[in-house]
Amino acid sequence: VLTASAQAEAPGSITGTIMNDVNNQDIIDPGEPPAAGVVVYIDMNTNGAFDAGEPNATTAVNGTYTISSVAAGGPYAVNIVVPANGKVTNDPSNNVIVNGGAAVTGVDGAVVYGGSIAGKVTRDLNHDGAITADEVVSGATVSIDRNGDNTFETTTTDATGSYLLTSVPNGSRLVKPTVAGGLTATPVSRTITVTAGSHEIGADFVFSDGQSGSTTTTTVPPTTTTVPRTTTTTTTTVPPTTTTTTTVPPPTTTTTTTTTTRTTTTTIPPTTTTTTTTTIPPSGGSITPSAAPGSRTAGYMLAARDGGVFTFGAQQFLGSMGGSKLNQPIVGAASLADGSGYWLVASDGGIFSFGNAKFYGSTGAQRLNSPVVGMAATKDGNGYWLVAADGGVFAFGSAKFEGSMGGSKLNSPVVGITADVDGVGYYLVAADGGIFSYQAAFAGSAGGIKINSPIVGMSADPDGDGYWLVAADGGIFAYRASFYGSAGGMKINAPVVGMAPSPDGLGYYLVGTDGGIYAYPDSAAFYGSAGGIKLNQPILGMATF
Repeated sequence: VLTASAQAEAPGSITGTIMNDVNNQDIIDPGEPPAAGVVVYIDMNTNGAFDAGEPNATTAVNGTYTISSVAAGGPYAVNIVVPANGKVTNDPSNNVIVNGGAAVTGVDGAVVYGGSIAGKVTRDLNHDGAITADEVVSGATVSIDRNGDNTFETTTTDATGSYLLTSVPNGSRLVKPTVAGGLTATPVSRTITVTAGSHEIGADFVFSDGQSGSTTTTTVPPTTTTVPRTTTTTTTTVPPTTTTTTTVPPPTTTTTTTTTTRTTTTTIPPTTTTTTTTTIPPSGGSITPSAAPGSRTAGYMLAARDGGVFTFGAQQFLGSMGGSKLNQPIVGAASLADGSGYWLVASDGGIFSFGNAKFYGSTGAQRLNSPVVGMAATKDGNGYWLVAADGGVFAFGSAKFEGSMGGSKLNSPVVGITADVDGVGYYLVAADGGIFSYQAAFAGSAGGIKINSPIVGMSADPDGDGYWLVAADGGIFAYRASFYGSAGGMKINAPVVGMAPSPDGLGYYLVGTDGGIYAYPDSAAFYGSAGGIKLNQPILGMATF
């Protein structure tokens, strides 16, 4: 959450820089250029579209913009108008707070023009059809006809035999390798269809001497299996049995805006000192604290935007996507009840499964109305739900679709989903603290009351029919659940991005973007944190078992 110092209740401003994400990785890398002429706007009605009258600005040559005369308040969703022949890879922010008369800076984003093509060049030396590490071809020339005029631009493969072509114009583009020394390439060339913002992988070529057949390989790890979706429940294209509950919601799916007592505190210091370490590899790993209190039969995992996973306590490290190229950033995580597996979900709904967590389907190949923002697992571990920012719900495996807010007008975007304690229904939570419950007991919400910082997550109480909400400043709102403490009103190193209940149901953990962990109450077992170490990408959430 980006805020500025309060002055008077006068209009403020929002400033940032929009970059050209040339390699389409949703990460601004050194040397990537600014994007000029891009329209940035405040989505006042949160409909995901730029409407007449909404505050806006156009980026200058250096990619900077300033939206002036912004009314004090928020959270505001600052979005980018999709450029011609381009795609938005990173909208600036969904949670900008503007205090009176103040300027909010650093609200940055990124776009990409055209698409990209990636592949690998290898040589099947022993003619067994299997490519090993010593059979990659580095320094190979790969050419592309970008404009269909039979004029080719070239690039070369790196030490792993991989190549990447960026800013490829929309349309069908011819790609071919250069071979020498009597070798042949299979295939001789490829025609790849590129659309705005697409990342086409697997454009591979295999060199051989013609003595036997050769095969191409893919770079998709086993945990990102691409088997067809077994169940897809959307809120816009599925039959009436899975339509949104906007006209006659059951009693459990109503939202209340009654003013519920806010159970935050400003006097409780952090119950846990953040443990730092320098031994975690960039892609994640497992850390054993030198003196972790409490039982070691439980633990937790943290997930970062680049797919890195960090495990603590008895939670085993089962793999991560850290160091891999993702189509979209990771936005959520969930784990099996016994800690033997976990899932990561990307903003396009792509699912990555590890350990005993099975792949039941994803929305990775679908066009979504809004990006996915979170996931929750069923109690039996045989399915999961995904939720999008517009409140759309997608159910896979044993997870049942009980309703959604997709297609309905929301006061604030949805930021998360949590399964109820019985594992039958689920809750959606919005940035303003509004709660939408489906086959789950509604206990109250913060919708309609003034909160200091936007809500970023929630957890169901394992021991009852209540739940907790957590805000970016670490404030906790307890509904039919015990309040154990909060970081609200304290100075924290980084915004809180999520929470998870302690396994015994007698407390909870908060996690910041820097990987810092806050455990409440004092008796809650602290197993370690990523606070104080250098992360490639910020932490986005956590899961416990």
